[in-house]
Amino acid sequence: MRALVLAPTVVLFASAVAAFAQLPAAVPGTIYRVFLSSGEPLPSFGEPVFVGDRVIFNLLLGGGTPAEMQLVSLPAAGVDRERTERYIEAMRAEHYAATRGEADYAALTAEVARVLDQLTTLTDVQTRLRLAEGARRQLLAWAEAHYHYRADDIRELASLFDEVIAELRIAAGEPAVELALIAPPPPREPLLPAPTLRESVALALSAAELADNGAERIGILSGAARAAGRMGDPVVEQTVSEMLQEEISAGSAYAALLSALRTRAEAARERGDVAAVARLLDELERRDAQLGRRRPAEVAALRRDLESTIDAVKAFQAALASHKRQLAAARTYERRLAPLFDRFDSLEEHLTTLKEMGGITPGQISLAEAELLRIAQELDGIRPPESLAGVHTAFGNVVRLAQEAFARRRQARSSRSNEMREASAAAAGAMLLIEQVRADLAASLEPPVLP
Repeated sequence: MRALVLAPTVVLFASAVAAFAQLPAAVPGTIYRVFLSSGEPLPSFGEPVFVGDRVIFNLLLGGGTPAEMQLVSLPAAGVDRERTERYIEAMRAEHYAATRGEADYAALTAEVARVLDQLTTLTDVQTRLRLAEGARRQLLAWAEAHYHYRADDIRELASLFDEVIAELRIAAGEPAVELALIAPPPPREPLLPAPTLRESVALALSAAELADNGAERIGILSGAARAAGRMGDPVVEQTVSEMLQEEISAGSAYAALLSALRTRAEAARERGDVAAVARLLDELERRDAQLGRRRPAEVAALRRDLESTIDAVKAFQAALASHKRQLAAARTYERRLAPLFDRFDSLEEHLTTLKEMGGITPGQISLAEAELLRIAQELDGIRPPESLAGVHTAFGNVVRLAQEAFARRRQARSSRSNEMREASAAAAGAMLLIEQVRADLAASLEPPVLP
């Protein structure tokens, strides 16, 4: 009986679904906009991309055919990011509506029609209720995931489901539940027409003003100058040409300045003259102000290099002072270790034999073990400078490896036993590590080198 009651609603619903079909829209263009904080909408061929604190896009210049463009990377601090991203979303929505939107919507309405057929054929009220509620949720989720395409139609379809769900709840004996209101889609950024030639030139000048890279700024102004030449306005053409020439002259002045400062900074670095590099920082600031601060990116890069040079020279000076303070103690330590190195070297022939798993007598093993024990005891009695504690520990490890090699060889019962292989590995390790100990000790006696 309830199926008969619901039938009129379902029939009306099916009619509404059929009525919502429409022809697809025309495919929109590919001119996006990057809105500056001051409001100017820079034309971008294709979507702009935000990467860190930059926005990267192809700036359209002049509106010619074929279109001229300049790849630019502008500081995001000068861009209205929220509005730019809203415009990107609006362009995506427009493109979706003109391409896949209607086909996807047709598939959705076909699914809705299938659900409606089920609602009229199923007899279990609870099943029909869950089916209707699921279809309503699917409608709302689809709109959210598809740029709110045909949002008004989706809301109308969802409201019709509200009526069906209400009737099914009554039929199921469930309390009426007020369904969540369907919020309208967020306001969409209005799409702008392609800029005129005059607008394109004006917007290019705004982009050049924001650009912090000299090469990009000259590239933008060069394109703007070519576009201005097509305007037939001598005043605009002369103005843009003068701006371009000023920028080229500034580029030459900055190139000479930065090159000279880098050369002087390198000379000061080689002398270890921190004060001279610090003075170059002050000079950079002063000369940049005189030139109108036209190359912020290049100046910032040199400023970072000069600051890094100051840090490197200070670190070198500190390391050199530390080396001088510890040099006497390091040399004393080296002299005390020298005889221990010589005595360890006297065992090289036996260690090589162990490494190669050659023949060695028990007496030779005993003599070597006794010598290694004496070396270890004398090494324990030497107190290294703090800077050479690692070298001292490593030498101790060398002695212990050699002791392990002879101990394992004593335990070996055949040339193929595990003990033979373990003795070989320990001997090889001791011989390799002693060379590293020598190299580290020698390096500690050399003064630090300026990087």
